[in-house]
Amino acid sequence: EAMLGLGSLTLLLALPLIAGVDVVVNDTNLFRTDPRFLAVTIDSGTLCHSPPFAGLNLTDERLITSVRGLHPGLIRIGGSATDYSFYDSAGHTAACTYGPDDVQHLTDFAMAVGADVVWGLNAEDRQNGTTNSTTWNSTRARDFLNMVKARGLPIVGFELGNEPDQYALVKLPPVSPSQHALDYQALLALVQDVYGSHGQGTPASPWIIGPALTSVQDTPFSKETWLLEFVGNLSALGAQESIDLLSWHFYYESGNHAESTDFVSTGLFDRFMQADSWVRKAQALYLPNASLVLSETASAWAGGAPNISDGYVSVLCYADRLAAAASLGTKFMARQTLIGGAYGLLRHENDTWSANPSFFIGSLWAQLIGQVALPVLGQESLARSLRSYAMCTRQDGGFLKQRDLLPDDQPGSITLVLVNLEPLPVEIDLVLPNHAPERWEFLVTGTRLTSPVVAVNGAIGELDPATGAVPTFSGTLKRGVTGIRVDGESLAFVVVPGARFSSCP
Repeated sequence: EAMLGLGSLTLLLALPLIAGVDVVVNDTNLFRTDPRFLAVTIDSGTLCHSPPFAGLNLTDERLITSVRGLHPGLIRIGGSATDYSFYDSAGHTAACTYGPDDVQHLTDFAMAVGADVVWGLNAEDRQNGTTNSTTWNSTRARDFLNMVKARGLPIVGFELGNEPDQYALVKLPPVSPSQHALDYQALLALVQDVYGSHGQGTPASPWIIGPALTSVQDTPFSKETWLLEFVGNLSALGAQESIDLLSWHFYYESGNHAESTDFVSTGLFDRFMQADSWVRKAQALYLPNASLVLSETASAWAGGAPNISDGYVSVLCYADRLAAAASLGTKFMARQTLIGGAYGLLRHENDTWSANPSFFIGSLWAQLIGQVALPVLGQESLARSLRSYAMCTRQDGGFLKQRDLLPDDQPGSITLVLVNLEPLPVEIDLVLPNHAPERWEFLVTGTRLTSPVVAVNGAIGELDPATGAVPTFSGTLKRGVTGIRVDGESLAFVVVPGARFSSCP
């Protein structure tokens, strides 16, 4: 079968089928993510609006409803403008300054959608109010932290700077890895002084997150690279505690040169795991107690690639990256960005909110996926063009539970994420320790790679224009059928309610 339309019109074709591909899921707890694993970024460039966040209308009930339907656990305020913007207790007094009420405005929005906040602090705020001193000036940061604590705002983590290894390229004064290690040592002292605690990811004990390194897929790490020097200097200072979460950024390529066909390439997809392995080597050497976070990521940098980052093809790499990051033990993953650029999950035009295809992948993930990653044999299937992952199913409040599709007498449910980069359909034989007689399938398809539309089991993904409500997609129940069919260049979420995995209570 090949779906040539996204409504009820389908056309059956005698296409070749790749059959007999085994995917074996083991009942072992591989990693556990944070409950707030799915995160989004609001670019810090919005702090340079006049007033800050102007144009976003964070009180728009339609926007709040849509983002609530996405279920992000965290909203990260970060990006290049982090190191151009300044907190001022007097309020918005000049370009790229923001005050207490601006921060309150953003955190009110976060609370309305059920998210906590991670905030990027300016690392280019140097002594004497200039950017040409070597020593970080923590005066404004102290004022900011004191205000956040006094108001009880849901800010649960702080980053210091954004992509400091790239400062020279964005025309900011460079900060050496050794100096930035000292900066983070100073941030630790500040957080300890204001809060008396850190590392729990709560408003009372926030995370210290950094260094928000750029994508690293082009050049393997060596002892001379920025990250290794940074973490090595932290270790030499005896300041490993200065980083609770080691953060880095990942994009596959520049949006200025991307082609849609790039995003059905196994070589491009495998860049993520390769880059992740380089970061983990540095972490294991010097910061063994820190967890990794992907604090900024999308398909392509430079604002994304039009018709790609906001097209159907982007759902493939977003789903793959979510599943791969979770299976590697990443604490959280922040999608760049919620609003803005071709990679924005939401668009606002003519007073109407609409969603790009990847938005619905995030929503499905949040509704279906729990915290525990499970080991899968079969990830090498078809030379990595069939990419398979497994997670425990979300039990508390996901729409399967809400619709009574996860009865209490069927514990141990698992959900597979299957991404098929092959142009041909693939039929998968699922191998589990226990017999599971039924499953629910959510098949994600599009008419072409650059289509602005995505469908789940044939139902078009679109927001309600009047309310911003996110659709509740219906799964297709399959009983007594072993083969899972995933069309070419598409993906599937497959829920197995009766898998009875002890790792998934």
